[in-house]
Amino acid sequence: MPVHFRYGVTFLLTLITTTIAAQSKDNIEQLAVTPKKSITLPLDYAISLPRPDVAHWDSDYNVYGHFLTPVVKKTQMGMSYEKDGVQIWMVVPSASPHAQLDTSMRIADPVQLIGTWRAVSRRRINFQDSARYDKDEIVRKHPVMTEENSDDVFLQISDKQLRLYAKEAGKQHFKREASGRYTLEGGRYLLSYKLAKAGGAVSQVGIDKEGRLVMHSAIVEERKVPGSYIVYIAAINQLVYERVNER
Repeated sequence: MPVHFRYGVTFLLTLITTTIAAQSKDNIEQLAVTPKKSITLPLDYAISLPRPDVAHWDSDYNVYGHFLTPVVKKTQMGMSYEKDGVQIWMVVPSASPHAQLDTSMRIADPVQLIGTWRAVSRRRINFQDSARYDKDEIVRKHPVMTEENSDDVFLQISDKQLRLYAKEAGKQHFKREASGRYTLEGGRYLLSYKLAKAGGAVSQVGIDKEGRLVMHSAIVEERKVPGSYIVYIAAINQLVYERVNER
């Protein structure tokens, strides 16, 4: 699985100097001496969904459109194809899944992101809504969740860069999995990029009332048979971090 979806944070791989990487990795190794913590969260934690009825689904979903900035919109390049008569459209990563990050977690000041964070919950949740054109109803499948808390994950955020380190279960040392420049768009979207923002990748990001950093990377798929039915699928990779007190 690609790094950005495996660890629930979407950003591009970039090169950083060996010296800086070594210093950061040594710091992470020291912080990891403290035992890793895991928490259990409700299935719907930090998730907002449209009301599952024809009268409200579209209007509820469309509310989130005004949060999208022009910069974020430029990154949303979809892929479409047809298979066995089904029209399929995908966006990876998507800034507009129908399962949205709760807007109450918007980040007013990018300074709130700066620091070192350690993952306390990592999970993948699949959401699916569907509608038939001959029936005035929305069918919502029960979400399917997979918890993936075996790895130890740290995220370092400065005013300009992100660095993600992870140690797989059973391994002795951390690896620098990814790094990149970033901007916070609209207090809600973390856009990471290498050279051009238009070629960057987007995660939804927020801080909850307990001060935890919540990050969503989304894969969106729409399946449609014209005149028959439409299915909306959102795979949300959710990572929840707690801030590390560095000494």
